[in-house]
Amino acid sequence: MSIVDSLIKIILEEWKRQGEKGRVSRINIQVGKLTAIIPRTFQFCFNILAKDTVLENAQLEIAEVPVKVKCSQCNSVREIDEPVFVCPECGEKALEIVSGRELFIESFELV
Repeated sequence: MSIVDSLIKIILEEWKRQGEKGRVSRINIQVGKLTAIIPRTFQFCFNILAKDTVLENAQLEIAEVPVKVKCSQCNSVREIDEPVFVCPECGEKALEIVSGRELFIESFELV
């Protein structure tokens, strides 16, 4: 719930910076698979914390970012679906995570 609270605070600060005009109608966020954020739970917490603010009734769009790794041996970049961190190309175990840990506000819209 603290992550949702932080998200709301960030958006409200930006809303104030932009002149406190209108209501927030849509919020687009990027959430990496490795963040362990469950979109349904995130939405539930958002609905509770956004009540009685300019974010109430805003549509929350959560785009899940897949886990991608880069192999230190063959330099291939691949998306992986399972928690087995082995290069699908060459079998190397030394991989660098290049995506999947993101959690950021991509945009929000005012009406």
